[in-house]
Amino acid sequence: MKSAMDFITFFEGKFACSGICEKALFFYTLPMSDGPPTTTCLSNMKDEVEHNLTYMGMAATTCGLVMAFTWLCQYTLWKKYDGAE
Repeated sequence: MKSAMDFITFFEGKFACSGICEKALFFYTLPMSDGPPTTTCLSNMKDEVEHNLTYMGMAATTCGLVMAFTWLCQYTLWKKYDGAE
């Protein structure tokens, strides 16, 4: 629960937003004097994690290509071809 509240506190404090799909009726951590939230946090969350996930995706794709190439090389070592005896 503490991790979730830290998450909410960060986004509400930095972007003055509340809610994910629909804006909430009030902020969870900001005072009521700030008024009701005007935006959701979804686009702000996407912008915050976009760069980190881009590099993770590039690394995963590169590893997959290297593994596919390695499998192809290993396959050609043991494959017995017809007519080559």
